[in-house]
Amino acid sequence: MYKKGEGGATSALRMQFVRSSSLKIGFSVSNKIGKAHVRNLVKRRMRAAMRELIKTVAGGYQIVFSAKIGIEALSYQRIKGDMGYLLKRARMFKADVECR
Repeated sequence: MYKKGEGGATSALRMQFVRSSSLKIGFSVSNKIGKAHVRNLVKRRMRAAMRELIKTVAGGYQIVFSAKIGIEALSYQRIKGDMGYLLKRARMFKADVECR
């Protein structure tokens, strides 16, 4: 995925993706982010944001979101906004859905 995939980034997140037969989404949070409880908090926020956004994502991709240093200080709404922005830039939303 990292060699052949496409990607995008914001100040807090990096997204890598490749075309696939089904939709698969993964999350990566490095030890550089903080201790285990901080990394788990970030992963929970990322998963919760994706639960809301997944209804609007077109199938046929494998996606990995990687957290960058500084994401632990961001709110849930900002993380969700960054994820939506990256998905929108990659044109992964279903044709009949508009993201806010």
